[in-house]
This record gives sequence, C-alpha cells and structure tokens, in this order.
Amino acid sequence: ISFLFSLTSLDVLILYFYIRAYYVRNLTVIRILLWVFVAITLFQSTVAFQQFLNNSPVFKNIEHQVDFTEFGLAVDELKFRFRPLGTFPHANILASWLSFFLSLLLIQLLKKRDYFLLTVFVIGDLVLVMSLSRSAWIGTILSIILIYFFCRSRGIKLPTYLTKHLLGMTMLFITLFIFFILPRLQSSIYTFAEGIGGGNLRIEQTLETIDLILQNPLLGVGTSMTVQEGIKLNPRGVFSQAPLTVHNWYLLLASEHGIPALLLFLIFVILSIGKLTQTILISKMTELPDHLTLGALGGMTSLIAIGFFQNFFVLSLVMITCSFFIYEKRSK
Repeated sequence: ISFLFSLTSLDVLILYFYIRAYYVRNLTVIRILLWVFVAITLFQSTVAFQQFLNNSPVFKNIEHQVDFTEFGLAVDELKFRFRPLGTFPHANILASWLSFFLSLLLIQLLKKRDYFLLTVFVIGDLVLVMSLSRSAWIGTILSIILIYFFCRSRGIKLPTYLTKHLLGMTMLFITLFIFFILPRLQSSIYTFAEGIGGGNLRIEQTLETIDLILQNPLLGVGTSMTVQEGIKLNPRGVFSQAPLTVHNWYLLLASEHGIPALLLFLIFVILSIGKLTQTILISKMTELPDHLTLGALGGMTSLIAIGFFQNFFVLSLVMITCSFFIYEKRSK
C-alpha cells in the first residue's frame, strides 16, 4: 500500500522533468498560465463563498468533502464558525493555494492598472481570511515582505490607481481583522493550554515523529505509514489517541522517506531559490515573465513557510515555479 502511495505522487516529478526538457520561455505560455491561476482563484473563491454563506458544504460533486467538517473542538479554534475549503480536503490547503496565487496577482497589480485583477485579488484575500488558516496568513505576510523588498530594490513603486483605493482597502482590512483575524488570534492564546490545546498535540507529534526518524534514519517508514509505525513504536502514544500525521511536512518527509530524502529536497529548494533570485536580479523587470517570476518566488516562500506548520506541502506549485520561471541560456 505504501508503494502505491509513492507511485501516485510521481506525477508532479514527471511534470517537472517534462517541462524542464521541452519548455522554452514563451510570453504566451506565461500569460496563459497566469490566467489559469486567475480562473482557479475565482472558481475556488466562488465555491468557498457558497460554503461560508451556507455554513457547511454545499453538497456538489466537485467538493472533496460533502459532510459537515468538525471545527471548534479545541480551545484554540473558533466555535460555530465553518471554515470554507473550496474543493480541497481542508481549509488550510485552500488557503495555501490562494497564498501562492495572490502573490502572483500582487506583483501583476504593481505592473499595470487592471481593475479586474484587483477585484480577483480582493476576493481571494477575503477567502484567505475566511479560511482562518494561521499558517497561510504567516506565509502570505512573508511573501508580501519579500516582494516589497525586491520591488524597493528595483525601484518599483505603488501605482497611483492603487493609492487612490488605499483608504477603502484599509477599511476592508480593519473589518476583516475585527471579525476574523482578531478572534482567531485571541483563541490562539490557548494553543498550549494543558491537555486541550492544539499546541500540545503538535509537540507530542513532533517528539514521537523524531523517535521514528531516529529508528529509521535512511529509508524512513514508507509513504503514509507514519501513524501505523508510530502506534507500533508507542502503542499508548499520541498517534493512538489522535491518528494524525505530524504538523510539520519536513519532519513527515524525513520519517516517511529518511533523512537523505529530506536533505535532497532542501538542496533542490535552496538551489532553485538561488536561481530564481538570480533570474530576478539580472532581469529588467519590464516584462510579464519578470514580474511573475518575483511573484512565484514570493508564493514559493509562502508555501515553504506553511510546510513548517502543516502536514501537507503543495509540491505541484513549487515544481511549476521551478520549471516555468527559472531562466536559462537556452530560453528564447
């Protein structure tokens, strides 16, 4: 079963090598890719708004989960507040995808006046806030900071059409902060409340996952086998009480595939970030691919940060970033 799970995850790797082998940098392809991301953002936001207004799934075939999702059971969650999840298995996954897309839209809004993209950006931000995903909020903030410093170093200023709406966007943010962000932050104070906070669960998961890694440092326990092997190692441990994988994707990768696999992935990410940064620094930042490369780097940074707090990683978007936006001499 573990081997089959491993096979199903190879599609992303195959896609990456295929794009790297045959794709030549093309403005039309990059523009199409942008609008595909815009379409996904609108589609997921539409489903998410329906779920939020209905306070439950809307029972459509496109939804991954059509029964009621239990939120608010822990003291660091908001009670009686349904978290929209779009067509994804969890609200945090929806928020992760949106954090990447919004980074691309943000840099595109700095490039030229486009009220349609501005509307999509605002809608996506609304859904991101409604998801109540703290990890996605952190990742998005890091992405914005990175984009800001790169734009400042390259002399890119906030367009006048955005400054005209700055007051309205500020008022919208204050409203969202009061009704969504502030209550979530207040509940997060109790994350490490004794016995009932989500923080304690994650600490116990981390400690027992580290034990698994130490027991199987080279090859790991196999794909999707952490919980089973954790129970076998400690029958009365946290995995027997809450059969959930550790909320740190990097530890999960090491436990399932070994420390060498984690090191190889980190080397790949570091080299890719270096190449993306080099691409941005040597570009004139005047064309669409140059701007989207910076947005993709910001989005990739957000996903990397989210991985420290969640048991999943949106590897497909990272691979798309590394295959489409890394400039090489063979490009035309």
